[in-house]
Amino acid sequence: MKDWKTELRSIAGALRGLSPKAIQARKPSDADAPKRPVALPAAPSMAPRAHAPSRNSARREVPFDLEARLLEEAKAMAPFASPQAKAPTRAQAPIPVVGPAGQSPATRPVPERLQPNRAVPREHERWFKVPDDWVAAGASLNLPDVANARRNVDVVIGVDFGTAYTKAAIGMLDKIYPVDWTGVADLPQRYLLPSEYSLTSGGEAAVGIRPGSQLDDVALSLKHPFLEPHVSTSSITNGAIFLALVLRYARAWVYHHHRSKLGAAGIRWHLNIGAPSNGLEQERLVRAYRRLGNAAWSLSRQPGAITPGTAARCTEDVAADQPVDGLVALGVFPEFVAQMAGYLQSPQRQRGLHALADVGGGTLDLVTFIVHKRDDEDIFPFLVPEVTAYGTQMLNQNRLVNADPEDRTRSPDELAPTLDAAAFAAATARPLDDVQTRDGIFFADLRGVTQRVLNHTKQKRYCDSDAWRTGLPFFLTGGGAGVDGYRKVIDSASKPYAASTRLMLLPPHPKLADFDGDELAYQRVSVACGLAQDAFSLGRITLAKEVEDDIPVTRRRHEQLDRDDLYPK
Repeated sequence: MKDWKTELRSIAGALRGLSPKAIQARKPSDADAPKRPVALPAAPSMAPRAHAPSRNSARREVPFDLEARLLEEAKAMAPFASPQAKAPTRAQAPIPVVGPAGQSPATRPVPERLQPNRAVPREHERWFKVPDDWVAAGASLNLPDVANARRNVDVVIGVDFGTAYTKAAIGMLDKIYPVDWTGVADLPQRYLLPSEYSLTSGGEAAVGIRPGSQLDDVALSLKHPFLEPHVSTSSITNGAIFLALVLRYARAWVYHHHRSKLGAAGIRWHLNIGAPSNGLEQERLVRAYRRLGNAAWSLSRQPGAITPGTAARCTEDVAADQPVDGLVALGVFPEFVAQMAGYLQSPQRQRGLHALADVGGGTLDLVTFIVHKRDDEDIFPFLVPEVTAYGTQMLNQNRLVNADPEDRTRSPDELAPTLDAAAFAAATARPLDDVQTRDGIFFADLRGVTQRVLNHTKQKRYCDSDAWRTGLPFFLTGGGAGVDGYRKVIDSASKPYAASTRLMLLPPHPKLADFDGDELAYQRVSVACGLAQDAFSLGRITLAKEVEDDIPVTRRRHEQLDRDDLYPK
């Protein structure tokens, strides 16, 4: 039986001479946020697996678990791996000897998840540095000589806690300052801090890998547990140790570099942490990030050295939804919303449908979303957010699927720039044909995932967006944005859905100050810079699970729907 609203719409439509289909047709508006929350399927898995096509995805190309299809995809996608790559043929492929999983070595699928580092990265020891003397001041919440301040300054610390690198930025006095790590490490890229720490013989934690550290003394892959819905207390404690060191340094950096700007003012501290694009869709993961932030802040204020014991006590004492002393506000925001902050205040800004791919070390975030504004507030309805394991570390790990276990130790440092197929083969003594074939399988899988996101967006989430006809704005950012294969895959995957794809770099935030990097370097710190703002400046987020599916607009010949039909109130 129809409800009274449906009956009312039917009567109104009949009076206007509309068909039943036209009565129900509704187009999402850039001026109106979705109004009725509906439940969507559970957030997609991190595992990079092939997905079954939907009934509306006839044009989509999805890799299958069949040897012939994988070889065909590898041949088609191998040129995406590097300019030097040649498409492998069956004759070039290894002899198909069936392995333990039932696949030939040439067609084994991309690994389901990243394998954590099981060895001390000795090459990182050269970056270790005994902290400069001024870093110790970061344990305090105010400048040492400031007491009974008559005025206060709000300072926002934005932290992009990454699988490979952590970045931070400071927002204060209407400026955003990316944090350099020169006071605590000798790094080749001073705005990128490796997400790792080590312990002394006395159990004191320090940023980086101390020379001579044993495996039991180092903490690596700190972010990996936060890519899963359930995060253990021990993983939160481990991450809190590292972030406490980061927060201490960030406060000291403010005192050391911007003391004159603060004068005798007190400081009201705010902390924003970035989460994956689908992170806010999962309440357990949001709570894990909030507990991580609270534990790290509390630990950073403890007098003396930071140790696993004090970290465990801090983690046990804090809760996700309880404030902690000395912190005005803790925010957890999707990283892509922070990245868009500069774009929204730039002349390039457009309303409507957008897409973004953030290629990190451990993950590749794909998301489609709408940009619009209401009452001077930016609003971001998520359409299809998907976090995958197709980051640059998985690209390298996939290249070694057919290697002997002892040969896998030759993999380039995961923090080093990603090599093309030819350079990787030379560095690891792997056959170039095998590396190219593995890259073909990897990028074919990624193309299928990208097409799944775009197909679902076009068929179900925003059917009649002008962007499908005039060009889809697609941001490609992150540390792996410069790898040619990712760019070519996105361009290829978009063609069945959009008339054109406009790949774009994120423009620098207009409030950016004291940053000497170029446009590509800014892509690496864009999340942290966006997070160094208050919550209102970041805009209002509408989660994908709160956005109803779109219904394609159907029209009679020579009939135009009026505004009431297109933009329901």
